[in-house]
Amino acid sequence: MKLIEHRKSIFTTHFARVMYCVPAHNADLHEEFFKKLKAMCPEIELIYGLPKPNQIKSDTLPKLLLIDDLVKQLLKDPFMEECFVQNSHHNGCSIAFCTQNFYESSKSKTIVRQCNYKVFFNSNCDKVLLRNIGAQIEPNRPQILIEAFKLLDKLNPSDKFKYILIDGDTQSAMRNLFIRTNIFPVDGVIRPICFVLNN
Repeated sequence: MKLIEHRKSIFTTHFARVMYCVPAHNADLHEEFFKKLKAMCPEIELIYGLPKPNQIKSDTLPKLLLIDDLVKQLLKDPFMEECFVQNSHHNGCSIAFCTQNFYESSKSKTIVRQCNYKVFFNSNCDKVLLRNIGAQIEPNRPQILIEAFKLLDKLNPSDKFKYILIDGDTQSAMRNLFIRTNIFPVDGVIRPICFVLNN
């Protein structure tokens, strides 16, 4: 929800369209949540299931596509894979999706490699994943993300939703500080916490 609320502060693109894609089951639950999103973002559209090609390709206006709880369908959809690998920038489309299993299949690896930004939440069940991702970032210090979460626990033990952003965008203004958190503004000001790799 914070992503929608603070979209104008954290994105450099002003999105003309925002599409929120959810499964068709539990429609009542999604509609209640969608009402809250709509209050923050009047231009948001609710889509049950994945978008059809014409919903993406009908214009080149900047679009933000949010895919929630549809990873299995996403991985089976050739058009969506094509969007990640080739077409998202041609169609002015930025895509964000949630997954519980980072390495679900070879297709998910292909899609994950195309993501410029990855966000990880702290979970005692995901230490191996965090270590593996840490080893990709810094082979000599695979515990980097686990250490970062331990530091966040000390700084703010009451926060139940700690996260770390990995910024893989080579054009990013903060590419030298690519492991960070606190990316949302508080009282109109963004005060990120950045984790620096020692050389």
